[in-house]
Amino acid sequence: MPDQHAPAWLPPRTALIRIGTPAADGSGHPTLLALGGGDPSGAVHHGRPLPDGFLDQNQLRACRELFDPDTPMSEAVRTAGGLLGDALLAADLLDPWFDAIRKCHADGHPAHTLLDIRCPRLRTLPWELVAAPGDPVPLCIGVGPGLTFARLLRPASALLNTRLDPLHLPLRLLVVIGDTDPRLGAEKEAGRIRARLTEPFGEWHVEVVRTPTSDELASRLADLTPHVLHFIGHQQRDGTGAGVLTVRPPHQEPWDITGATVHGVLTAHVPRLVVLNACDTAGHAAEPLLTGLMSSGVAAVVGMSGGIESGPAGRFAEEFYAALGRAETVDRAVLTARQALLRADLARVDWARPVLVVRDTRDTVLTRLPALRVANETDKRFAHKRWNLRYAVDRVTERRALFDGFAPTGPDAPVTVVTGGPGTGKATLVRSVLHTWYRNGALTLWTDLEEVGRTATWLDLVLKVVDRLGDAAPGHPQLRLLEHRLAQLHTQWATDDKEPLLTLGPDRIWQDFVPGNSVGHLADRRHTALRHLADALLRIGSETGLVLALRSLGALEHLTVQQLLVPHLVEPLAAQAGGRAKVVLVANEEEAELVPFPLSDTARWITLKTFAADDLDAAVGDYGRAHDLSDDEVLRFARIMDLYREQHGGLVPDHLKTGMGTFRKRVGRR
Repeated sequence: MPDQHAPAWLPPRTALIRIGTPAADGSGHPTLLALGGGDPSGAVHHGRPLPDGFLDQNQLRACRELFDPDTPMSEAVRTAGGLLGDALLAADLLDPWFDAIRKCHADGHPAHTLLDIRCPRLRTLPWELVAAPGDPVPLCIGVGPGLTFARLLRPASALLNTRLDPLHLPLRLLVVIGDTDPRLGAEKEAGRIRARLTEPFGEWHVEVVRTPTSDELASRLADLTPHVLHFIGHQQRDGTGAGVLTVRPPHQEPWDITGATVHGVLTAHVPRLVVLNACDTAGHAAEPLLTGLMSSGVAAVVGMSGGIESGPAGRFAEEFYAALGRAETVDRAVLTARQALLRADLARVDWARPVLVVRDTRDTVLTRLPALRVANETDKRFAHKRWNLRYAVDRVTERRALFDGFAPTGPDAPVTVVTGGPGTGKATLVRSVLHTWYRNGALTLWTDLEEVGRTATWLDLVLKVVDRLGDAAPGHPQLRLLEHRLAQLHTQWATDDKEPLLTLGPDRIWQDFVPGNSVGHLADRRHTALRHLADALLRIGSETGLVLALRSLGALEHLTVQQLLVPHLVEPLAAQAGGRAKVVLVANEEEAELVPFPLSDTARWITLKTFAADDLDAAVGDYGRAHDLSDDEVLRFARIMDLYREQHGGLVPDHLKTGMGTFRKRVGRR
């Protein structure tokens, strides 16, 4: 990339400041300012070369020892920010850079700066803290629309040309807890991250793996294929002084993630964003690890310059993911979290530690495809007095299985059966996943025969599905054709698609006898009606994707399920090669026996039981935080749930609901 040209990939409102390696002729470090989205003839400002010793050893030490425990923080930040600002001023880059920032802010837009510091000796200096001469406040915490920084690191790798396509919902996050050291506050941090990513509902899927072996971590990466990998733990130093991330599995030898071994760790899957919420993960010692991550294909890394305590680290993570949950870009999320740390304690400079390193720009790291349906509209569609999705407890393994590869508009499996005992949360789990698929543009039809309020018939099922189709795709041509065909079957034996199209009558009462036809035709007409329904679902699903969820099969007679519903509706959908219309059956344990062979053998089964031991504490904490309990209140609620667990031999979601009622009575809250 020639220095005289602005990079073609540089987006608008983004400045790139480059300080190169010293020139062979002794002229110093070449400097350049490139502005994205501007006139090519004036987008590049060639600055004056910086002498190789533009910062003496004492000044370098002042910047690099910024976070030494014995250094007064406010003084250190002012010193470092002033020195780096003076360097840009000496290179004649400060004024044109400031002009670009002012123009962005005058237009009401944030300004973005990429720091392309190519000399390894200077790369890890705290350039994000640069301040204007005479101004003690670093630009990264200034008022107005804000100025975001990212360090550019582009190691030679064929993977650098990998295109980052926009993402469907849900975005996937894997939290790796590397150490059980209580000083880390890892469980509290993980809980706060999950809590922050519950709104808007269904946009994120979060999993936590605790002190895994290298095989266990590789397996989880392969199963989840996360977009974001978040590490909580300690960074150590190896014999060469390079930083390594240490993971301590129980009853096994610790193992390290290093710059040389990170390629092997990420063989199964390379996330787009890695967050290293550990001490000194963006300083000089961490450079081999950062380079290894980038050359593996990671698009961005967030680390820390110097040591950071668990409290501020957890607060940073909480605010950072809250910002990502609002669809802020990665660099903007770092700025938001940085400002939150500043507001939390004006006397500390924890806000100065976060560092963002990117491979290209910050825009495409977690760019989402626009959801085809807005969150509020979808929330209303899935609102139900019995199943409040806000309180849905994330059954991690079962939810991932139901997402089935995280296809955007439905599972890969043609038929999925979700079964379990009473109170295990089957309906809430299925509805929550339907919610996400609906946001992505699929038609999702929740059909609950229990709502009929009496023994249901095959016709109740057909008409409820037609109603749901009418809600989801009003006026769709295939829906009009289906109603026409069903209306014809009310009054005559044959069906055709001739105009004018009929509509179902207001009473929609199926006639057992059709004048001039034999009684034996009745069963054939039922088969035909269900096959018309299956055909409509397949045709509509081919356009948008469609998931039909059927609950309370037990409301139908056994023979109706086995001899009518399954062979003439479910199996035609399952048999369609490459079809995008899927079926999810939500069944109690006794209802699951209604699913006949061979469908029972070929369907994908997901069974909900009591919470697994590894998920139990997280489920209790998530449920408490969803009810706006404080951390202390969550602990008190957890003690109540321990009693329920001992009494029932395990917990299911219904126990959490009952336990929350008990907790509120004890503390006098409504």
